[in-house]
Amino acid sequence: MEVSLAVLADYVVVSHEQKLSILGIFNNINGRQAPGTFPNCFIVIVMELAAVEANREHEVEIRCMDADGAPVFDATGKFVASNVTTGNAIRANHVMQLGPHIQLPRFGDYSISIIVNNDLKQEISFSFMEVQPPEPPQLPAS
Repeated sequence: MEVSLAVLADYVVVSHEQKLSILGIFNNINGRQAPGTFPNCFIVIVMELAAVEANREHEVEIRCMDADGAPVFDATGKFVASNVTTGNAIRANHVMQLGPHIQLPRFGDYSISIIVNNDLKQEISFSFMEVQPPEPPQLPAS
């Protein structure tokens, strides 16, 4: 099993035909203060499985850590990929919603590890960046 795509996105739609529509892929989160809140978003994972890996349950674990390796959050989920034609590779979409209740403790770099069946498959890097509020417009002197 391999992860062929792993991204953070603002929104995801999965159609009845399992087509992915991914909106707002990002790797920077802006905030005015730390700690800050992780935005309500989605992690999208596309996995390529061999036919022998089909029709059984697989566990996905997401672990987010700061640049020093301190844990920030983790989440788990399960999926079963169906093999409609035997002998072929299978593509499985796994989408997890991450909510605004997650706190990012400080500005800096973070990583999200994607672990499938206790095997690290991929990492997503992102940054929590400080942004200053816009300056108020200057009125002309009279």
